[in-house]
Amino acid sequence: MKLNTLANFAFNLLAYSTIFFSSLFHPSDPDLGWYLKYGQYFFDKHEILRENIFSSQMAGFSWVNHSWGTDLISYLTFDSFGFLGLSILGALVICATFYFFAKTARLDNFEKALIFPFILYFLSSMNSVSFRGQLLSLMFLGILYWILTLYSENKSKIVYILPLLFALWSNIHGQFILGLAVFALWIASNSLARSLLSKDKIISTFKENASLIVIFFISTLAVLINPFGIGVYQESIKHFNNPLSKNIIEWVGTQTLSTLWWHQVLVGIAMFFGLIYLFFSQKSRNFLPQIIITSLLYLISFSVRRFAWPMYYFSISLLKPLAAYFKPQSRKYQQVSAAVIFILYILGMFLIDNPIKRIQNMSWLSYCQKYIHCSDTALDYLTVFDPEGLRPEWANQLTTPPAGEAGNLLTYYGWGGYMIWQYPQVKPSIDGRMTLWRDESNYSAFADYYAYEQNTSDIENSAYDTVLMYNQKPLYNRLNQLVDQGKWQKVYEDKFAGVFVRK
Repeated sequence: MKLNTLANFAFNLLAYSTIFFSSLFHPSDPDLGWYLKYGQYFFDKHEILRENIFSSQMAGFSWVNHSWGTDLISYLTFDSFGFLGLSILGALVICATFYFFAKTARLDNFEKALIFPFILYFLSSMNSVSFRGQLLSLMFLGILYWILTLYSENKSKIVYILPLLFALWSNIHGQFILGLAVFALWIASNSLARSLLSKDKIISTFKENASLIVIFFISTLAVLINPFGIGVYQESIKHFNNPLSKNIIEWVGTQTLSTLWWHQVLVGIAMFFGLIYLFFSQKSRNFLPQIIITSLLYLISFSVRRFAWPMYYFSISLLKPLAAYFKPQSRKYQQVSAAVIFILYILGMFLIDNPIKRIQNMSWLSYCQKYIHCSDTALDYLTVFDPEGLRPEWANQLTTPPAGEAGNLLTYYGWGGYMIWQYPQVKPSIDGRMTLWRDESNYSAFADYYAYEQNTSDIENSAYDTVLMYNQKPLYNRLNQLVDQGKWQKVYEDKFAGVFVRK
């Protein structure tokens, strides 16, 4: 018995070490800078920052920071351990997420060996960003899924901690709303399954789920235990009905025949065969909640791609029957085969894309140049004296703009977070917090900015006097045209950016 336990521990160490090393990446979230700045503000001021003090547009705007708890975790980790700490933390959270979903599906070693590498590959576009609040949300989904499964099987009393889970979740990330939706779908589909199996449908179904329904409603109230109260619900709902969402890549559909589209199609085919097995083995009723939740996420993921990531995790339960089909009869061969698969995967990973090298020499310089393609030298140009020892008049106006004239500098949206952390003396005009912001007059700084960036509104007719822009955007080409016409001057240029000043 002890030998089997030791062997199982060794195998799990191999399996989750594979996930850990596969998930080590240089933190590259474009919003990392303002996450850190919000965390720093909290520990410096001992209060949550509720207003916009970091960008020039919509200054003073009050907003609900639904990921304020993640900002604290990010700042404490970075302040103590730097980029390496964030990278390791992200990998550990991903390991925990796989653990809870695998535990819920009751994967054996061979099934883990077949399923884990594919799910890792499908999740690579998200995991490669490293630690962010969304990773914690997916881990909480795994915990929720595991607890609900335990309750369905043996009425485990651990279900009573769910309100605490949601109270924590609502302070970490706004995707708690997906958790509540999954919770509600689980109750509804579980009720349907019980009704199909029961003669006295209404009474027995109510008795079976009465406790779960009460816990669900307590959880919806527990969400309100946060500094923003009902605002966290309002902020989450904004993402579903805001027309500006179409400009955020995570909230748009999957392009047909793209790589992500093929990933979803391949997973859909594999899940289909898993469903066929469950149907013919007459187990589909027992798995009805898993089938309904995963199928809905799968369908939604084609129109909103961010739902693809939780769908991949939920698909593990439906991929299990397909993995079991290829399982050798002998338990010995199962273990050996599984170990060989993981060892080959690890060897291939270290040969093709060594994760240790990925996390070496991490710095703000590598973050800037390699991952968000920004330009320190362009930003330095806005803050240093010119070679003759005289600071240009327009540069002085940029760093300390007079009241009411802060809009004179337009900066690239994707560099806003970096500027907030690394160049606080040069306020960005806009950053990643502001995508869905609208003030009382329904003005949106992002909609205004995006029209200029895409050159659907002419920058020549704007109030901006200076522009710092990424050279891959349509606005950059338009500014070059204006330079040729003698209306603007290009005062700085490098391989990523240009600084333009109106003549």
